[in-house]
Amino acid sequence: MSKYLLEIGVEEFPATYIEPTKLQLEEAFTKLLQDNGVDFHALQTAATPRRLVVRIDGLHNRTEGKTTEVRGPAVRIAYDEQGRPTKALAGFMRSQQVQEDGIFTRDVNGESYVFAQKTEEGKDVKQLLRDGIPEILRHLRFPKSMKWGGRDFRFARPIRWFVSLFDDDVLPFDLEEIPVGRFTRGHRVLGSDRIEVESIERFEDQLLDNFVMLDEQKRKELILLQAERLVRERGGNLMQDEALLDEIVNLVEYPTPLLGQIPAEYMDLPDTVILTPMKDHLRYIPVLDDKGDPMPYFVTVRNGDKTGLDTVREGNERVLTPRLEDAKFFYKEDRKQPLEDYVPELENLVFHDKLGNMLEKTNRVRSLARQIGTQMGVGESALASIDRAAYLSKADLVTHMVIEFTELQGIIGGIYAKESGESDVVARAISEHYLPNQSRGALPETTTGLVISLADKLDSLCGLFAAGEKISGSQDQFGIRRMTLGVLHILISNKLDLSLDTLIRDSLYGYVDEKVLVFPYEETKDRILQFFRARLRNRLTEDGYRYDVVDSVLARRPHFIYDVILRISAVEDFLSLVNSAEILQSLTRVHTLAQKAEHADVQENLLETPEEKLLYTLGGYYDEIKEALDKASYKPALTMLAQAADSIDAFLDRTMVMVEDEKIKNNRLALLARTNELIQDIFDPASIVKES
Repeated sequence: MSKYLLEIGVEEFPATYIEPTKLQLEEAFTKLLQDNGVDFHALQTAATPRRLVVRIDGLHNRTEGKTTEVRGPAVRIAYDEQGRPTKALAGFMRSQQVQEDGIFTRDVNGESYVFAQKTEEGKDVKQLLRDGIPEILRHLRFPKSMKWGGRDFRFARPIRWFVSLFDDDVLPFDLEEIPVGRFTRGHRVLGSDRIEVESIERFEDQLLDNFVMLDEQKRKELILLQAERLVRERGGNLMQDEALLDEIVNLVEYPTPLLGQIPAEYMDLPDTVILTPMKDHLRYIPVLDDKGDPMPYFVTVRNGDKTGLDTVREGNERVLTPRLEDAKFFYKEDRKQPLEDYVPELENLVFHDKLGNMLEKTNRVRSLARQIGTQMGVGESALASIDRAAYLSKADLVTHMVIEFTELQGIIGGIYAKESGESDVVARAISEHYLPNQSRGALPETTTGLVISLADKLDSLCGLFAAGEKISGSQDQFGIRRMTLGVLHILISNKLDLSLDTLIRDSLYGYVDEKVLVFPYEETKDRILQFFRARLRNRLTEDGYRYDVVDSVLARRPHFIYDVILRISAVEDFLSLVNSAEILQSLTRVHTLAQKAEHADVQENLLETPEEKLLYTLGGYYDEIKEALDKASYKPALTMLAQAADSIDAFLDRTMVMVEDEKIKNNRLALLARTNELIQDIFDPASIVKES
């Protein structure tokens, strides 16, 4: 059994890129090995700001050879009447690189076919890695990448060296003439710039001797241990922010936490104004008291040892103080007028070059929010709050504070609204309306905030589609995917009985009425709906629902999102029944025959046989099923449909549908269509994959 080590030495790698890149490396190396039949025991990735590392243990040096059989054309078309190979056989042999003596025949399900036997020799794992690693690295994807040194190769940051060891021997490969060997580098300041790796097992220890702690978990544990000790001495607690902590871990190779102090004069600022510069700009960890309020301290993490910590502390305090001073000044200036006085200034702020300014967007959001609120059945008082909050929702974008600290949009608007005398409902809705800001992030907790969030996101994404903005691969500069997933998250989590079709229609009409944009309405609406449908399908399959069940439900009335969830759940319960396969077969036959019907209006006086009459009532369950469907009680409806399966089977088995009498034939087809309408109100049985 062998082992392999790859270290990619880079210039300072962006902290937010590290985890996604590690995942890509793990998936790519695993695929390379598995696709080529290479057994291995374990594959691990690790990273610091200056290196990405892959280690593989328990490698076999060579893959086993294998023999496979490939089926070709049927014998009846492989040879002509004289027994000579046809073009079909010649093409098959050419594709498989075999001669006529290398093929044989075999019967498959009563049909004789030509087969070719192919023998693949085992592969040398070293050669596989030599060839595969450059391809893996060329195909890694980053939010932004760059070229350097005249190389025809893009990466997040310049690659300066490779360590490539197979059982402690150098395994060379060629990638743009970047050095490949056994020499690595330590900490940029504290470590050696040329370290000869003695062995794969000694690699991590040698790095640590040079002030590089390779294991991210160990760096994280050390930061937490030392930071918590520092803040406890001041009677405080570290703010719990896992994303911030993970980013800090990926910013340092040799962490040393230290405690800084905030001047008391800034502690009267709103909490978020104090915390934002620390967290989002400087990557400091705030210190909170037992009530969760900020204390005049912060923790920062030095990338180095404890030498000269007092100087480092003073430097970090000097960096923070001007930012807080700016925040204090902006806060004072912004409060010289109420929040609503900023609204007219939105006319000078461009939303999109084809979609007008932010004041026009505000007016569209107000109108759409009122429509959504009305559709949800909220009262007049709530509609008034929705309208007011929507009117003020973007006002903070032109304040000094948000211009400087864009992360505070919405949050500072809520604060200023409250200080301007607006109601708690309005103020909170303003601060909530950007939520959720990720696919399954925190949601607005108020109805007012929820409505404005929907209106804002729908206006933006529908407008961007209408303006012709496109999404390709990882390129989504306007965050259309994020907004789409946000809308779905709101609709699903709040069980809202709102039609996506109606929401999109009303949003697009805002642009039609405004006449700021000319676009193909129906085509644009369809593109948006399809985009939503694709995101919804992905979310539902990620949630563990069967893909075929999802497809079967989305084929019928896909626009009421929560209704889709209810129907999927009902269908999955239905499929757990012992006889579900047989029932599905019958329902599919009903659907197929129903396609020949011109209508679903059944004339009772033309029902002749007991089977027709039984199907008409679905064994006595028809009215109950119809009532259950009207109430969106899909599970009881499907349970009753299963119980009525005998009436369906009896009709299908004993009744001739396509009789000569046109009236009888059309009535029987209408009977099937009537039954099919009930089924299709829930799902399309034909989309369910039959288990073998």
